[in-house]
Order: sequence, then structure tokens, then C-alpha cells
Amino acid sequence: MPPLPLLPLPLLALLVVATQARDVRDTLDTADGFTFVVKFCYQVTDTAEEQENARMDISWAVPSALASPAYFTVFDDSQWASAAGVDCWAKVDAAKQAGGATPITASGGVAHYHLLDHVRHRFWYLAVANCNETRLKVKFDVQCTNADGTEFSCEEKGLLPTYAVFLALYIVLLCTALVSDFLFWLKQSLQSLSLLLTVLLVLLTLACMLSTIHWATYGNNGIGCKGCYIAGLLVDSTVEVAFMLVLLVAAQGVFITGGFKHARLLAVVISGVSLVYVVLYITAGTVSHSNRHAIN
Repeated sequence: MPPLPLLPLPLLALLVVATQARDVRDTLDTADGFTFVVKFCYQVTDTAEEQENARMDISWAVPSALASPAYFTVFDDSQWASAAGVDCWAKVDAAKQAGGATPITASGGVAHYHLLDHVRHRFWYLAVANCNETRLKVKFDVQCTNADGTEFSCEEKGLLPTYAVFLALYIVLLCTALVSDFLFWLKQSLQSLSLLLTVLLVLLTLACMLSTIHWATYGNNGIGCKGCYIAGLLVDSTVEVAFMLVLLVAAQGVFITGGFKHARLLAVVISGVSLVYVVLYITAGTVSHSNRHAIN
């Protein structure tokens, strides 16, 4: 078996370890006046059960003393747009008038919001207002549940069925390729190009399976398996690069004239590309985690 598609796999293991699952459970340590936390699109709520399910639950703890008042503020998409041009205290007043401002108390606490709409799907935004811009450190856990009882935001619905369908198609295609390669192997006519493409198909199926696992668990707990999802994205990207390189090399007749003579060089190139993806994903996750953007 050629080493080409296998060398990037240790990099995937490193990535899974380095990017643990993270949802909106976090510690905010900031001196910004107004900090975005999360947005979630709630579907239309008609029945009593849907109205009960559509909620945002917030719990928090403050490790150190509060230097000045701070609030969790909740806005719908129209309120969020109109609040963008006003100062921090005006944002807090607008949230209070809409019933969406909860003081952050030093003793910790919980807050529950039922977010209802009978007309259209609507995004709701959660932000922390620290209008005096003193240092604020708060640990919080935000759980958003949609009207259907799942933790899928509206723009995420349909992802799980889509991945499941593609996973089934990849499995059927992979089984067909494996049977075909086995029959060619029995006839001692298995070509290296066919074997390499089958290995890439195995990795592509693995990538789709990892993403499916993430979305299957995400709908139940709002967290999913972020390590699985990111590893799936990385495997998929690596397969795309490898497939393009294989096509380029095949166009030059390498697999016909030289077998796996140049497989080692291709393995080095693909491993280098995989390393670049690892660095980019880890860097992007670190920046997103440590530099929540302040909204003026």
C-alpha cells in the first residue's frame, strides 16, 4: 500500500487533541464595553409545546469581585441592528425595555428567556454589556434550544440529513471500489492508480463519517464533537489536494511507467499541505476564542 495518503493521519490526531469541543461555555475576561457572545435562529412558535421549548438558558459565576455593573443583554435581529449605532447604556436600556437584560451578580445566577415569534424565523443575539469598561471576568454557560426541542439553529437544520445521505452514497461507492479492486487483484491486474484512488475514497468516507458524528450529537447537546468535525474538514481538504495531485501525476503517465516511483515526493507535498491546514485551523480557533470582538 502506498504511503501517500497515510502520512497526514498523525497530523489529524494532533489536531483533534489541540481543538477540544467548545460551545458557548466559556470564560469572558474583558474590559470592552459591549461584547458579542452568541446568536441563535429560533423557528416560528405556534403550539404551547413549541413556545415552551424555544428558550435560552444562561448560568454564570463570577470568580472575582465586580468592579461595576454588567449585564447579559438579549436582542432580536431588528433590535440588534438598531442598537448598533448607540452607546452602551442605550443598548442596556433598550434591552431592559424589551425584557432582555439580566444583571450579572457577583454571587452567580441563572436566567431563562422564552424567545417566541409567530411570524418568521428570527435570530436572537446575546451580548455582555460592561458599560464602565472595567475589567470583567465571568464564567458562563449558554444553552439555546429551538422550538422543536433540538439545539439546531435554523440555519443548521438539514445538515445532519445531508451528511447522512452523502455518507450512505460514499459507503456504497467505497464497497463497489473495494469489490472491483479485489477482483482485479485476483486476476493480478490491479493498477496502482486504482488502488490509490480507493485509499482516497476510504479517507473521504471517513471525513464524511466524522462530520456526521458531530452533527448527530450536536442536535442533542449543542456541543457535538468539534474535534471530529474539524478532523473531518481537514481529511476532506487533504483528500481534495491529494486527488488533484494524483490527477496531475496520472496525466503525465507516472503510474503507467513508474508505478509508485514518485509516491514519496507526493506524500511529502500532501503532508506539508496538511500541516498548513493544521496551523490555520488552530490559529483561527485560538483567535476566535481569545479575541471576542467588541461592538461600539
